[in-house]
Amino acid sequence: MEDLLTTSALRGHICFLQAVREASKADFAAALRRYVLVWLPRLARQGPSGATSGPDAHQLPPADVAWLWHCHRLAPVKYAEYCQSRFGGIVDPGPLTFRFFGDKAAEGAPKGDAEALEGSPGVAASLAEAGATFGAEKGEEELLQQLGYDLREASERQKSFLWQVSGPDYDDEAFLEAALDRYERFLRLMGRYGYRNHFWVPAYDVDLCWHSHMLLSTSRYLTETRELAGDVVDHDDS
Repeated sequence: MEDLLTTSALRGHICFLQAVREASKADFAAALRRYVLVWLPRLARQGPSGATSGPDAHQLPPADVAWLWHCHRLAPVKYAEYCQSRFGGIVDPGPLTFRFFGDKAAEGAPKGDAEALEGSPGVAASLAEAGATFGAEKGEEELLQQLGYDLREASERQKSFLWQVSGPDYDDEAFLEAALDRYERFLRLMGRYGYRNHFWVPAYDVDLCWHSHMLLSTSRYLTETRELAGDVVDHDDS
């Protein structure tokens, strides 16, 4: 887990939340259609069957789609079940974790990479062409039922998480290192006392690590929580 979940990843998570907060206010129905009907299927096609390591890092989603993908992956069991049933394997983000088209990392990409996004092969271009009316024959409720998860409610709940992990402590290396250690002990406590025997509520620094672990790789999260907690640890933010 240590090679995946680092202080750099925690900082990247917070930066993503800061950068994407306006996208969380976008037209939900249009973003949902583009996420379900374009983004995830395209992502799945770019990797091998089964769990993928993620597509090319230059193929970034627009912010509103990245936000819904973020919220969906925060329900790791539901996300894994949907990917398995729809695509035959878990679609992991790989180099796209905490990235979206137009963020600072993308703006710093070489010109050739930016042009690739604007051409017909680019994911951002495909989603832009889809427009707000793409897939309008599929209603929001139908798509949410297909996902098996209420992504609208999840999106509303997650909008406030940034403010829970803001402040100078969350830019302090020693604080973040301690948070990672506390998160691992949190999982081991579940293993000791029974994940299913209690309702586990973490402190905010531990919650940041927990969310980041889920978001970096659903496949590894499911495996590593089983190893550390003795069971697959689901996430219920309701």
